[in-house]
Amino acid sequence: SIRHLCMNLFEHESSSLRLSQKRRKAAWNDNYRAKILFG
Repeated sequence: SIRHLCMNLFEHESSSLRLSQKRRKAAWNDNYRAKILFG
């Protein structure tokens, strides 16, 4: 599913934030969201 794919992208992102923090940051920050999606 798309949700599973997105959660895997968050888990492989290298910052030391918790998963919930990464999701919140991606919701508010376009640059961070692009970093997660496009590497």
